[in-house]
Order: sequence, then structure tokens, then C-alpha cells
Amino acid sequence: MKTYSLWLVPEESALSKFLKIIGDLSEKYNSPKFEPHITLLSRIEGEEDDLIKKTEELVSFLSTLTITLESFGFSKYPHKALYLNVKKTDELLSAHEKASEIYSHNAEFAPHMSLLWGTFDIDLKLKIIEELGEQNDTFKISSVELYDITNEDENLWKCIEKINIKN
Repeated sequence: MKTYSLWLVPEESALSKFLKIIGDLSEKYNSPKFEPHITLLSRIEGEEDDLIKKTEELVSFLSTLTITLESFGFSKYPHKALYLNVKKTDELLSAHEKASEIYSHNAEFAPHMSLLWGTFDIDLKLKIIEELGEQNDTFKISSVELYDITNEDENLWKCIEKINIKN
């Protein structure tokens, strides 16, 4: 069975800014390039057509979602090598709760926006944080994307459905 992930994608101005940051870091540190996003749910299993319908149902529930980025974070996990924490607002927690209900998928929710994927030492991560400086942006989410993340190689992950949020 295939595995999927549900991504919240920023509006154009924030998308452009973070595409550039992620692209620059990816090139400089030879790491995967990916679309800026906040993962709402991950490791969802099911039939693609059914999951697309559930994504449409979720988006019909969502209205404007405002994201506020907070402090930097990093971890030993490759997909959370370097990231920005996302403020847990009532509307974001409500969106996660609704998604969990629709997809029948309960998982811990630690909202963040990754900037760098891979395995890097702490000193390098601290250097990058210093170079990037404060990134406490606020922006709206423009769409929800359902990604097929079945393959272990994230370069082969693909968006199978993108639905715009009506703001």
C-alpha cells in the first residue's frame, strides 16, 4: 500500500522566499530540494482516489489559515535537519484535528517548516541559522497538497492533488 503526506503550502510571496532559501541551501550543501510546506499529516495509507476525496472534504472545511513562524529548530532526523517552528494557533490545531478525523489518522503534531533535509553536524546547523538570521514571518496558506511519499527517495515524491483554499 502507498503512503501519503498532507502538506499546507504558503501563499506566493512566502512560497517564493522560502523556495529560494531551500534552493540555495540545497545547492550549497548538496541536499534534496523540496517545496516549502507545513506537514499537516504524514504517513497516511489508503487508496489514492479515496484520499483525494478526503482532501477535498478537508479543504471545504478550511478557510483562511494564517501561519506564524517562530524560532529555528534542528534534529537528527533527515527531514527535520533544520526547520522553523510554527506557532500552534487555534486555527492550525483545528485544521490538524479535522484532518485527523477525516483521515482516521492520529499522530503527534509538531508543526514546522523544514529548510534543509539531510544529515549535518550541529555546528553547521548553528552556522546556517546565524547566516539566515531571524525568519519570524507570518503568511497565509494558499493550498493543501496530497503527496505520494511511498518511495524512500524524497526526490521521487510527487504531488498527486493540489487544492486551493478559498480565502
